[in-house]
Amino acid sequence: SFRGVVDYVEAQDKKETEEFWRSYLSGYVSHPIGSGGSDADELLHYDPLVLETQVSLVQIKAAAQHVGVTPAEFSKVAWAVTLQKYTRQNDVVFGQVMANRDIPVKDADSILGPLINTVPFRVTFDETMSVHSIFHAVEANRGAILAHSFTGLVDIKRWSGVEGELFDTLFVYQQTPDLPSIDDGNDLRVIAVDESPYSHEYSLELILVPTEVGVRAQALFNPN
Repeated sequence: SFRGVVDYVEAQDKKETEEFWRSYLSGYVSHPIGSGGSDADELLHYDPLVLETQVSLVQIKAAAQHVGVTPAEFSKVAWAVTLQKYTRQNDVVFGQVMANRDIPVKDADSILGPLINTVPFRVTFDETMSVHSIFHAVEANRGAILAHSFTGLVDIKRWSGVEGELFDTLFVYQQTPDLPSIDDGNDLRVIAVDESPYSHEYSLELILVPTEVGVRAQALFNPN
């Protein structure tokens, strides 16, 4: 029941959670991508950008397995690389929407009611690191992030000591229920996304939806 979820959250060691997020975000300096300007208001009238990948979902899954991560984690690192190129910063943080259906609560995957929460996802790039090393570092943090994935962003921001916005981009990997063979236990499953493209608080939101032929990417831009 949902009561079991509440009990699970309340039973978490708050001190341990604080220490984890302090350590996870230690030394991070915010580099938001959002910007104002005379053309900002005009951008609000644009439709969201929707693209389909030219590689199949099978190929994406195979590539993810090759480096030892799920398709969701693989996609998040790809987005981190994109932000690195855009911001020219080797330390990247963005928000990731967690479905939280893998928590150790009986029937958590079928409990009615939203369990989703948004927490930071960080990738630190180093020219001396191999691609496999980057994915290994991401996978090494995955379990700890899941264990502390119900933490509120207000608390995480306060504990981090980061000046300014913690992040202004959001990543969503929306697993679809009609593709059961692709659900390999990743932490991001079925997530309802508001159809309104500019009702959210982040400068840029990227929503990835696996399809039978590949992945559909929807980008929502809100510079204000």
